[in-house]
Order: sequence, then C-alpha cells, then structure tokens
Amino acid sequence: MSASTSSHLDSDSSRRALDYYFNPAPENAPGLEDMQLVVARDDLSPQAAAEQAAWLLRCASGTAYQAAQIARDKAQDQMLMSMHLINLARAMIDHSHSRMPKDEERKE
Repeated sequence: MSASTSSHLDSDSSRRALDYYFNPAPENAPGLEDMQLVVARDDLSPQAAAEQAAWLLRCASGTAYQAAQIARDKAQDQMLMSMHLINLARAMIDHSHSRMPKDEERKE
C-alpha cells in the first residue's frame, strides 16, 4: 500500500467516524401533530379556550415581570419586551372574547 493510498483511507475513515458522531443522519421529522405537547379537549368551547388563553398569558406576563426585576441591562430589556408582547396578545384575546357571544346567549 502506498503512502497516498494509506492517507486516503485514513482520511475517508476519519471523515466517516466524524460524520457518525458529529453529523448523524437526520431522523424522520415528526409531523406537526406529533410535536404538540398540549392538545385542547375536543369539547372545549371557543369561549372557554379564550378564557384559558387569557389566564395563561396573565401568568406568563407576571413571570416575565418577576424575571425582569432580578435581571439587568439587556436581559432586563428582553424580559420587559416579552412582557409587553404577552400583554399585547392578551389584549387581543380579551378583545375577541368580549365580542364572542356567551354560551347562555347561544342557547337562547
């Protein structure tokens, strides 16, 4: 075996070994439904879903605010911006929820 053939084999085997450990073959990507960790009940009304979403956003906003109290500089700015975006989303949900007919009104 010549020196060039030996170094070529070493290079190929090294590349395969590195690929095996650092560039594994991609696994089949899960579908969107497989990626959801939380799924709403089928019988959940739009009104109840909006109420739950608004409550979750209030909790997220409070958490971001508390985190911003102990953070400084850029991290604090990012936490406050997150809180602002959460509050904007909550305002949109509250607005749509106020326009949604109540369950009692739908039954009449």
